[in-house]
Amino acid sequence: EFGMNGAGSPDKRHFMQWSQYTANQTWLRAQIRALAHLRAAHPATRRGTRATLGVTADTYVYSMTLPGTDQIFVALNRGDAANAATGLPSGTYTELISGQTMATPIQLPPRTAYVFAAAD
Repeated sequence: EFGMNGAGSPDKRHFMQWSQYTANQTWLRAQIRALAHLRAAHPATRRGTRATLGVTADTYVYSMTLPGTDQIFVALNRGDAANAATGLPSGTYTELISGQTMATPIQLPPRTAYVFAAAD
């Protein structure tokens, strides 16, 4: 996925772009690659049960759990301001896209999504 330009028909049928990607296209490709690796590495993302942990007007925090195997937490902020990851259990987490370690309470930057696993 490179985020190629396009709109309604017939503008949606561009030739595949094979080079000269913009910085935004390269970033998007890296994000999608990271999410694909995350999905492959965590069975809970494929077969787990979702449980809502916290909801506000701009945030949604939930867990995906495969009992005895795997658990991840997802925190979404659609707002234009930073918001707390409400409902995320206390603890230390590894953000699975960036590899950053974070401890609760966690502030979500505007318009972001984090995927966490409990830090070892």
